[in-house]
Amino acid sequence: MEQKKIKGYMKEGNGFVEITVYVRPRSHQTKLIFGSDEIVFYTKEPPENGRANNSLVKYLSKLLGINQSNIEIIRGLKDRVKILRIHTAEPGEIEEKLASLIEVGEK
Repeated sequence: MEQKKIKGYMKEGNGFVEITVYVRPRSHQTKLIFGSDEIVFYTKEPPENGRANNSLVKYLSKLLGINQSNIEIIRGLKDRVKILRIHTAEPGEIEEKLASLIEVGEK
């Protein structure tokens, strides 16, 4: 059930997947969860000089096993809510992988 909800925050396109993420900078740990009906990325980095954004891209890159250059923030560079585009030859596969790897928890 949760995977279906998580997929509601993703959009599959031709050669990409878009994901909406809420970023919580200056957290005690770095993790990606689904809680309170949104995907939330917790990072220890502050929201200064793109550090929280870089942390998000780097984290997703490691989680999915893809190059950082395949992940771009297309909306929300200076906002807490971000839309990321993940470029891939297999959008459905990335969508499934993300949905299965995101922790389910509370904000």
